[in-house]
Amino acid sequence: MSRPKQIPLLTKQAEAANLGSLLEKHFKEHPTETQVSIAKKWGISGDGVMLYHHANAKSPISLEAGIAYANGLKVQLSEISPRLASEARKIVNAINGDINSVPTIDLTILEVRLLDLFRSLDEDHKDYLIHSAKMYLDKQKTSRDLLLANTKKAAKKAI
Repeated sequence: MSRPKQIPLLTKQAEAANLGSLLEKHFKEHPTETQVSIAKKWGISGDGVMLYHHANAKSPISLEAGIAYANGLKVQLSEISPRLASEARKIVNAINGDINSVPTIDLTILEVRLLDLFRSLDEDHKDYLIHSAKMYLDKQKTSRDLLLANTKKAAKKAI
């Protein structure tokens, strides 16, 4: 029997933060609902305890629970967890036998937010940002290359 896949702590924390903020908004809009009533209504096991565990990064969110949260909160699964959304797409592609589908890329929540911000920019600002990022990376590479060259020179002198 294979071991369950370990979810990186940062991923678990980011998913918990997303879920927590969505649940907080839901509870403000539906003040009479409780964790227990939501768990029962949305089909989350654990009588509300799992809501606490998921929203506080005590337990990773399973695909089944993620789908239940997304349906109950009326949001896209990717708003809670890009990791789970990617898993769900892979399953759908496998079921549909879609071997020509575009491969999915697992994005972190930070990368999804960055893409959303990038998409909101006009073309000039996108070009400026790309140019700035390339300049930064070139500068980093040049610094690394200089450090490596100086280290090699120092090593030769020491010999």
